[in-house]
Amino acid sequence: MWNSLNKQRLIAAAILALGAGTASAAVLTRTYVINTAVIQDLFSATFDGSLIPCSTPTPPDAQECAFFGGYTPPGRNIQINNVGTGSGTLTVNWETTTGEILQVNEMRINLAQTQLVINDGGPNPTVVDVIPGNNVPVASPGDVAFIEAGTGTAGRDLDGAGFQTILGAGSADPDQGVAIGQAAVFQHQDPTNNPDTPDFAVFNDVVDTCSGNSCALISAYVITLDGVRYRLEGTVSAAGGNSLVLKSQTSNNSIYRVGFTTAVDTDGDGIPDATDNCPLVANANQADTDGDLRGNACDNCRLIANNTGANAQCDSDNDGFGNRCDGDFNNNNSTNAQDTTLFRQQLGQPSTPPTYNSRDLNCNGSVNAQDTTLFRQLLGQPPGPGAGP
Repeated sequence: MWNSLNKQRLIAAAILALGAGTASAAVLTRTYVINTAVIQDLFSATFDGSLIPCSTPTPPDAQECAFFGGYTPPGRNIQINNVGTGSGTLTVNWETTTGEILQVNEMRINLAQTQLVINDGGPNPTVVDVIPGNNVPVASPGDVAFIEAGTGTAGRDLDGAGFQTILGAGSADPDQGVAIGQAAVFQHQDPTNNPDTPDFAVFNDVVDTCSGNSCALISAYVITLDGVRYRLEGTVSAAGGNSLVLKSQTSNNSIYRVGFTTAVDTDGDGIPDATDNCPLVANANQADTDGDLRGNACDNCRLIANNTGANAQCDSDNDGFGNRCDGDFNNNNSTNAQDTTLFRQQLGQPSTPPTYNSRDLNCNGSVNAQDTTLFRQLLGQPPGPGAGP
């Protein structure tokens, strides 16, 4: 019988083994933003028959076949049409040298809008439309994301204390018991004596519309894909931008495949580069005091907007304070009469990009009356403040 302590020891042993002989290897915990998630394939035990035994003929992937207890035959009677891209988050422990996922701490996948076209032998196929998250036609019990969460998932027992129904109520979930020898494959199957079945919360969504003979087979008008076990194929990296495939087996031996990608997140703050106001500096709070669309953490004038056009963030003396908030030309930490003299000496002088003249406070290519007005506003003040919280 596996208990939580044994699982933790196995994970620790696996981590130590991976690190041996590789001085630069490390195991980190990281949350990735999922920016696309769609069902790519659905083998239905109801409409497609049974899995092919692993012994005959030779399976395309013996390891995967052994894990699922068979492999899927060619051909599908359910066609998947996805509309949109889906979303979610993935939190894992991963090995930095190989990108191998060692532990899934939490995986939440919000599927895209999906249409299932079921060829059930009737005169016309059954067409099922599912729009996740719109709470139509009813708000309960459906429209929930796929969730595999080590911190507690509705319907899971994570800590051995009984059936958990509240998110966040469980303990850590060291999933991978035995190394399988492939960095790009993570397999999860709890021991058979684990009281939770299925293993994780399901893709569960209220059907928005259904037409055809097979509508009566949809229990309570809810599409449900549970998961007894799953494989997560693919590796991750520090910057994200990775493609992964989730292959999951349901309690009736159906197998579905979900493809998803993680957003590029260079600084690892959980905000994708495409929407991060400081893509190279971690700033999960995205604070932007001056409202110039550049986060405080990377703004060299965080109280005065200076992030427009080709001259954005210009800093002629490279002291970390942008020209727009730096009237301290002699670097004595105060904008005073000495700086006034230095400023006047440059009036009327050109200012050449990309470095610009330090007296060109608005970096428009000339030291002129506009800069005089801006300089007067800085008198009596220290330079900056530059990048900060």
